[in-house]
Amino acid sequence: MRQNLLKQPGAQQRTFSMKGVLTAFLTVATLSLFGFASLLTPQTASAKTIKQLPHEPNNPKILQVYFNTTDNHEYIYNGEEWVPHDASIDTYVLKKYKKSKVLKDPAAGKNGSKNNASPSTNQGGSK
Repeated sequence: MRQNLLKQPGAQQRTFSMKGVLTAFLTVATLSLFGFASLLTPQTASAKTIKQLPHEPNNPKILQVYFNTTDNHEYIYNGEEWVPHDASIDTYVLKKYKKSKVLKDPAAGKNGSKNNASPSTNQGGSK
């Protein structure tokens, strides 16, 4: 009977297409099984837990992070100071590096006086 099926036109195409459908179905089923299994397994924390403290820690190390429970902000130590490690960094940077609005007089000398004349011209002598 099988020989009769293979002799019919299009029988081989149907056999190959059926194998392709079965292969695709098994692939999807296998991937789904692994996907569901990974959802059911408990996830381990790969990152360090952030300490929650009311004040900055003593003896900090560079890139150490803590959450300040007093002001509800996260901070990171940059080697010199604790800086915000969340969205509040924007206001921190604006406050710290904001340029003063006092304009310096370009005609003022190094000592701050506005008179740039040399001492010889201030004595009233003629040249």
